[in-house]
Amino acid sequence: MSEETEVQDPNRYWHPKQGWLTSHFKIIPREEYQPTIERLGTETELMFRKPYSFAEAPEAREIFKEDWEEKSISHEAAASVIELMTFPQPNVGALAQNQYVLMSKAVAWAEAHDLRILPVACEPLHYSMQPDWDWYYMKNLVEKYGAGAQRICGMTGSVQLNLQIESGDAALFCHEGWTRAMPIMIALSASSPFHQGLPTGLLSFRTLVRGLYLNGGPVPEPIPAGTTWAEYHEMSKKLMKMQEVCKAPFDHNLPLRLRLDRGCLEVGIMDMIADHGQYRALIDLCRRLTWQMLVCYKEGRQLPAFLGTSYNRALRHNLKRSAMHGRNGTMHDANLDILSIRQAIESTITWAAQAPADPTQGWSETEKVLAHILENGNSAEQMMQSFRGYHPYCPDPMRGCPNCKDAVRSVCEEVSRLFHIQYHADAQEFREPCNKPSVSTGAGDQAVAE
Repeated sequence: MSEETEVQDPNRYWHPKQGWLTSHFKIIPREEYQPTIERLGTETELMFRKPYSFAEAPEAREIFKEDWEEKSISHEAAASVIELMTFPQPNVGALAQNQYVLMSKAVAWAEAHDLRILPVACEPLHYSMQPDWDWYYMKNLVEKYGAGAQRICGMTGSVQLNLQIESGDAALFCHEGWTRAMPIMIALSASSPFHQGLPTGLLSFRTLVRGLYLNGGPVPEPIPAGTTWAEYHEMSKKLMKMQEVCKAPFDHNLPLRLRLDRGCLEVGIMDMIADHGQYRALIDLCRRLTWQMLVCYKEGRQLPAFLGTSYNRALRHNLKRSAMHGRNGTMHDANLDILSIRQAIESTITWAAQAPADPTQGWSETEKVLAHILENGNSAEQMMQSFRGYHPYCPDPMRGCPNCKDAVRSVCEEVSRLFHIQYHADAQEFREPCNKPSVSTGAGDQAVAE
């Protein structure tokens, strides 16, 4: 069947690389719709590195593919990055269990091949990333951005949540809600404070990288108010035929995507979540927020102002402040009034508490984890605290010094070790790599072995 073949089913659409696909979103009148999140799933991008130096390990993918089911892994822009996908699950508990099994298998596999997983959201050291040039999306990035595509390869660690929502119009409403709530989730999940062996001045450098190279920025184009699902679906079908504009499926609105072929809203705004307890809590928070958005859609109510704004300029301000200051920053609400991000997070938690409970994830546990983040900081803030412990004084804060890189590497070792240990049934099973160096690994670097 070719592109020119007429298909009467309005849910069928043509994609030049994948052929005919079917949209799984439905048109359901608002009065007949009942708020439902049918399934949850996540996609986690893991950076595989060589021990101690934390140089990339581009050989990991091909070896990895031989040992794993093809359905659970996916290509990424960097050859040393592997994306692991859970199966769609009915609740947070089942999803968290699926994630735990995947991460445990990945850790065991990495150690068996004398590798380490570095669970941060952006390449923290100076190594240039080796792209996967055989992947068509990588070729498109290079064609579109030239040498800048090399930078995007470093933006490698994240947890993407996929929410299956039956109604297309309800999914559009949630897209607007998550566009506004992006700064809140970045403040809670930021885990990328380093790049090229230096602190970047940001808690989520990944957000900046996306802003430089992904479709002109991390801000999804707000879908015009009043757009129906039928209109949006027709627009998407046309965009996918325009290869010069939309070279890969769904590459418009990258941080938030409505996947027609999966019938789900992809929420790709969080950094890498290394701690399993935080993974459960943040996924539960996202589920509850999505439910509250669906209730607002059903009842014809506006979303609360504290979620933020989708007004482009103010949203970009919110994202920058969140990526730089996290919970201690400020943001614009829907009325363009200024409020602290901490206040927005607290109001969001209170609102989420009104959603129906997930019997597999107690809300008290979720609240406890979120309160800990608010009190002690997100993962990036914890990394910066460790960095200052290793390197309390730098003679050249603007350009850094050799000891900065040593301190960043020490933080990487600490974060990687904790990740490996938590995904062992027995923490004593953690194995030191056999190729631990005993000499300096580079100019100005201190010896990493005692």
